Amino acid sequence: MVIAMKGLMQLKSPVEVASYIVFTDGLRYYAKNGSTGMIEYSDTDASNVIQYAVNMLNGNGGKIFIKRGIYPISKTINISEPLIIEGEGPDWYQNHGTYLKSSGITVFNFDFGTSMKYMPIVRNLQIACPGGTGIRLGPYVSDPIVENVACHEGIGVLIDGAVNGWILNSWLETGNYGVRVVNGGAGFLIFGNHFYNNAYASISVEIYGVAQLKIISNIFENDKRYHIYFDGTGVIIALNQFRNPSMESAGGYDAIALSVRGMVHITNNSFTASQGRYAINVIGDNANARVMITDNIFTNTWTRPIALASGLRGIYIIRRNIGYLTENSGAATIPAGSTRVTVSHGLVATPTKFQITPLGQPPGKLWVENITSTSFDIVTDTAPTADLKVSWYAEV
Repeated sequence: MVIAMKGLMQLKSPVEVASYIVFTDGLRYYAKNGSTGMIEYSDTDASNVIQYAVNMLNGNGGKIFIKRGIYPISKTINISEPLIIEGEGPDWYQNHGTYLKSSGITVFNFDFGTSMKYMPIVRNLQIACPGGTGIRLGPYVSDPIVENVACHEGIGVLIDGAVNGWILNSWLETGNYGVRVVNGGAGFLIFGNHFYNNAYASISVEIYGVAQLKIISNIFENDKRYHIYFDGTGVIIALNQFRNPSMESAGGYDAIALSVRGMVHITNNSFTASQGRYAINVIGDNANARVMITDNIFTNTWTRPIALASGLRGIYIIRRNIGYLTENSGAATIPAGSTRVTVSHGLVATPTKFQITPLGQPPGKLWVENITSTSFDIVTDTAPTADLKVSWYAEV
């Protein structure tokens, strides 16, 4: 039974910063007006109480503060205007913060219709959504912020056409996707999050058709399948830690799988795996591809750190990666009385560019021959009378 409690003044109710305060006594859920201090609405269903507060603010903006406690969510909370929803922190132990529990539904659905509206905020909450979605950001949602939110099971954040937002400092331990980007979602910064997926078929971040996305300074850990699966253009992936993809199937999946339509820059990340296939796997072909893979670190066991599908068009620059050498240099010595020395170049494939410089007066011409995927020979037409050192540089 729903009980409306308009006009009832709660004792000890100073004027609050929030427009509405939602709280529970363990049996019922209450919505208190932050300006008047009055409890305006109460119900045994937390969803109805939060939706009431949302409806009172739709069109006016403001903040709904949900106090610590457990809030079973039986139906989607629909939000059609920008507002702030804030709790008292993620609550893994269910007694220290704000914990919203649902099953098979979307918990918060931000849908602004056909008019662009700006900066809804969700922060300091824990959301459980097995078989559902924690936060959906629909078309015409611009500049949303999701901060310090712990989502587990289901989909954490669904960017369904929203643009120019931030997902910050959150824990996304989900059963399907930590963040999923579809329908033209673009312009997001995904920064400082911890993705930890240990459920079947999990992918931390899946992206389709997105532009101008920055994935920076996150931790990706123990995905059953991919850490990132990407089909689109305009992505920077930098300063992340990738640990152990493909936990479902040894050698079956990659840390990052890319089907590239335009610009992608993957730089200054670290990759480690116990049974992953490729750290970076470029699987799609597009003449507009502009791909830079630079300054990354690959350690532990990979079938191959970087894999490029055969016949790729576009421009690919792969340089200065530790554990995947595409350029190398050193010095070799042609012994006195000999005309050649074999150099092990240590590159990932057969080099195509060389530079050789004698460190002393050569007796004749110098060149390279017998070039293979592991070595090449530096050759002179006249044997030196003393050991001749030669500096070399080779590039794939």
